[in-house]
Amino acid sequence: MAELKWRAVFTLVWMVACLSLCSGRDVTMFSSIFGDDMILQRDAKAAVYGQLGTGDTSVTVRVYQESAKYFENTLLYSVDAQVDIEARTWKALLRPHNATGGLLYRVELESSSGMKADIEHVLFGDVYVCVGQSNMAMELRYTFQKDNLLKDFKQGDFDDSLRMLLFAGGQDRFLQAKTPQYVSTFLPKSKRWLIPSESTRFLSTYASTCLYFAHSFVKRNKEASSAVPIAVVAGAIGGTRIEAWVDLETTSKCTHTLATASDSVVPAASLYNGIISPMVNMTISGWLWYQGESNTVGEPGIGRERIGFGCQVVQLINKFRDIWSVVPGTTDELAYFGTVTLAAGTSLGHPGQVPRMRMAQSPRMGNVFVAQLYDAGEPWYSKKCQEAGCCPPSDFRGGTFTPAESCAHNPDWNASTIDGDWYNSSVPVFLPQAWGLHPRNKKRVGDRLAALLFGLTSQQEIISPYLEDCSVNEKLVSLTIRNGIDKLVYTSNANLTVKNRALQVCSEDLSICSCAKWNRINASAWECEKIVKKTAVKPPVEEPIDNPESKGGVRKPVNNASVEEPIDNP
Repeated sequence: MAELKWRAVFTLVWMVACLSLCSGRDVTMFSSIFGDDMILQRDAKAAVYGQLGTGDTSVTVRVYQESAKYFENTLLYSVDAQVDIEARTWKALLRPHNATGGLLYRVELESSSGMKADIEHVLFGDVYVCVGQSNMAMELRYTFQKDNLLKDFKQGDFDDSLRMLLFAGGQDRFLQAKTPQYVSTFLPKSKRWLIPSESTRFLSTYASTCLYFAHSFVKRNKEASSAVPIAVVAGAIGGTRIEAWVDLETTSKCTHTLATASDSVVPAASLYNGIISPMVNMTISGWLWYQGESNTVGEPGIGRERIGFGCQVVQLINKFRDIWSVVPGTTDELAYFGTVTLAAGTSLGHPGQVPRMRMAQSPRMGNVFVAQLYDAGEPWYSKKCQEAGCCPPSDFRGGTFTPAESCAHNPDWNASTIDGDWYNSSVPVFLPQAWGLHPRNKKRVGDRLAALLFGLTSQQEIISPYLEDCSVNEKLVSLTIRNGIDKLVYTSNANLTVKNRALQVCSEDLSICSCAKWNRINASAWECEKIVKKTAVKPPVEEPIDNPESKGGVRKPVNNASVEEPIDNP
């Protein structure tokens, strides 16, 4: 372990020195998204690429199998990179490799002038890109389950199967660009690729939804005896609209859009150019997209009618798939795409838009999966939480904060949304000026995304909780929810208390349903005196409505367009 720590420190110092020098020099180098300890996509032509120095006319890439001693590495093969002299870029496609089974690789480049660079300790597995706005960018330190996750990572059980890179995050709006930047020379926000047990002190600022997804997905793979390593690359920026994440041509395919190229804060296409473009040549398995709050001011729209946000979500998915898969045998043209709907209380002052926005965030497309968050809002979405001593004060800067035990029973939303170790953790509110906009129970989001993706990759039927039945009388609306990958946040008990008796939610086993008599217990809450069970009736199954721009269908094996046989790990 001491050797690993020394290597991590050396790698960090080397990368800082190299990138601070190389980014200002015209030398042949890897794009900064590549680095030691990374994971490249398995079972496909994994691409490596970068900047071509002036005077260089060719680049050769060699792949070695690492051994205990550096000079005893075994050369497996070499490939000649394609070079663009005018654009000063190079790109090479590696042969398909099986998922790494304990083997490490070194990838070396050598230019025509003799310039050399390499990336070491490389694994092969599945790579996922996490993008969106502040709820994707929200740092781990602001979430309820942070202590449990970091404790898991410290034990070292994830070191052979997980790598993380924080490419960009938070408010890194300086990464906006007016034209696509297909090669990045800036230092990633996490400085280097992170190994779980070595990086726990750096992970507090990592994108929490992406991290919880990775943690949960790796656990599911391990339970299924899968040895496929997983990599996540996060690049989410707060306060951004969907128009910033695609090119102008893609936005123009929809009506009723918001951001334009001349916007002063985050112009349309600016983050597509600055953050997405440097990744599009990278071979990956799929994306996770968590965004929509900043678009609630606009028209939710419908995908099939090319209107508003619903159209833009479909077009973004198509754009990502098209540009990442333009080279046959690299990223699959039907690569997985996961989206997240708006959580309760995250409408940015436009609550009437939320139902239509959730529909717009749920396109019916092949290999697209949706994590619904209507039951997972911030437990306390007002400053009354601080007044009651249930949330840290706004000036909290770390240390110990223990909420009163009674706090768990009196949130604004529901006690069951408080995941895990909340009682013993010091979890400040993220951006108190936007209280409630950033729910701190991000583990629930990551778990749902991981479960849904695992269902696709393992060909199992795994679904989110969904509405099974609705009944209405003159005073009451009753909803019956069928539980899917996790339990409904409402607790089944005969003493159900609600703040508004006009709406009740029934659980899957119907132990909460159709209250016969409500008694007022205080000025704002009612208690059910008796629960009357009823039989839920399933609604008729409707034929799916196809989106004309969607690429539906069953996913083919990952990158099966590759012509070479995978390299077996002995």
